[in-house]
Amino acid sequence: MFDNKPNHYNGTESYKFIDKLVFNNDKNLMIISPFISASYLKKLIDLSKKKKIFVVTSEKGVNEDQVKGYLSKKFKTLQLLLYTFIIFIFALAISLYLKLALLGLIFIYLDFIILIFLLLVYWLNKNKKSRNYKNIQFKIVKEKFIHEKVYIGDSEAITGSANFTYSGLHKNLEQLDIIKDKGEIEKLKKHFQNIWNSY
Repeated sequence: MFDNKPNHYNGTESYKFIDKLVFNNDKNLMIISPFISASYLKKLIDLSKKKKIFVVTSEKGVNEDQVKGYLSKKFKTLQLLLYTFIIFIFALAISLYLKLALLGLIFIYLDFIILIFLLLVYWLNKNKKSRNYKNIQFKIVKEKFIHEKVYIGDSEAITGSANFTYSGLHKNLEQLDIIKDKGEIEKLKKHFQNIWNSY
């Protein structure tokens, strides 16, 4: 609930404010959070299709290999395609040898359908990958533990105690300051840039 200060929140539903800021139609997003859960990390990377995102986090707060894994996903359908194609050729050879027996034809048709399906999935994911992950950058600070939590959009910013995790946004008792003053938002952006450039 809001207390007697304007734009100040205390409670266990921080997501109502932070999700609204993070997932709005702004073109830019800056986040400082020492901890980021895997589910929110994936959401951020998916969100980078629509906006430029800069994230400062701690070495303890996010798994660097997990970040790299999300950013350079290699879709394994290519291997499945290769195996399916080999089976298809093998089935075709056996069916021709058996003079296209009914069982061989059924096997070929099923394999062909699987091959087409895998080709389609591979093509969709290849194109999806080319659209994703271009507009997001992570700064994982190892020298110091960054403990502050800041969320900055184009027209609103939030500071407070809530980490970008499920517990921080849905369970823990947190406090937030919702900032809509343009001058204060610009100060926070400069503060973010200073931290970004320092590590």
